[in-house]
Formats: sequence, structure tokens, C-alpha cells
Amino acid sequence: MTTLDEVAEIVWKADGESGPKYTEATLLPRLQAIMTPWMSEGFFADVVVLVEGEDDRAAILGVSKALGHDLESRGFSIIPCGGKTNLDRPAAIFRQLGIPIYIIWDGDKEEKDPRPEDNHRLLRLMGQAIEDWPCQTHGQFACFARNMETTLREEIGPENFDTWLGECKKDLCIPKKKHALKNPQVLSIIINKAHESHKNCKTIETIIDKILLLKPK
Repeated sequence: MTTLDEVAEIVWKADGESGPKYTEATLLPRLQAIMTPWMSEGFFADVVVLVEGEDDRAAILGVSKALGHDLESRGFSIIPCGGKTNLDRPAAIFRQLGIPIYIIWDGDKEEKDPRPEDNHRLLRLMGQAIEDWPCQTHGQFACFARNMETTLREEIGPENFDTWLGECKKDLCIPKKKHALKNPQVLSIIINKAHESHKNCKTIETIIDKILLLKPK
């Protein structure tokens, strides 16, 4: 068991212990925005995977499916949190409740108006050394130098990725790229086509292997 005061202290430490110590009263308003139906499912999961957005969720589910893993039917809950700054609170709560977690976020290096302090917060939360632009795959977290889509596209090959994405948009009648990238079926098709062409996304496949290892025996 845990209390919101304990969770608040964890988040406060992740923030670098700056300012007055967080409490249940100051934490509660920051929890309201993240309590989505997806988040509620996490309390019943064997393993929780926290990602920034729906496109990241689609990528994890799509690549997993292409590799023969139906994560959701096996007790894994892939939860989009609405941005990197919303990952800390659910991570602290689920971990305090004894639910294994895996956190995935974008480092946002070279992006417009990057905020290295957001990376610092999550690295502290995971007990890691602070660096501005982390790019690593760990047993309980992964951080991309820029973002997941860029890594997927680069490792498969930009031309291949763009061609297969275009085919999926046409075949599945999804006119906008941003909507296609939020569809796990699209990502699954792209990964299957990549494997047929003897290409793969080593980074995301490694992440999925590490996620699978978190499920209690």
C-alpha cells in the first residue's frame, strides 16, 4: 500500500526537490488531468507501459503484434499519458502499488524549444545519472534521442517507411499521416513489410523484449 503523500514526495524528488515539499493536497490537482479510462485500466494490469501519446502506443502495439505478441491480452496495459510531463505521477503511483512499470519518452533533442529539465525529472525518477539528451534502452525505461517515430523511420529506412505508410493510408482510407500513426494496424503492417525486406527496428524490438521480461512469473 501507499499514500498520496508518499507519491508526492517521490514526484518532488524527481523535480529536484526545488521549492516546498509536495503533499497530497498539492498533488491532487495534478492527478485530475491524467486520470483517463486508459489510466484506470492500469490498476488491473500485470505490467504498465507508460508512453507520451497515442502514436507511441500504436507503435508499441503494432510492432509487438508483428512480432507475434498480443500485449493487451497478456495483461500488459499500454497507457498514453498526454505528454512527457505527465509520466512522473502515474509512474510513481503504479510503482508504489507494486505494479511493474516501463516508461518510454522522447528526448526531443534538436526539437523546437527543447526542455532538458523534463528529461532530468524522468531520469531522477528512474534513479539514473542526469544528462540533457539521454538516448538509452534500460530494463525499466527507454528514451529516444528525438522521438520514437524518427527512430522507427531511420532504422527501417526513410524511403521504405514513407512508401509503406503511404500504402497503408490509401488501403485503409486514412487520409492524414497523424491519424495513420495512431493506428496499431498501420504500424504492424509496416513492420511486417520491413521484415519481408529483411529490415527491422532493432531499438523498439529490444524495448518490447524488455517489457515482456517484466511480467511476473
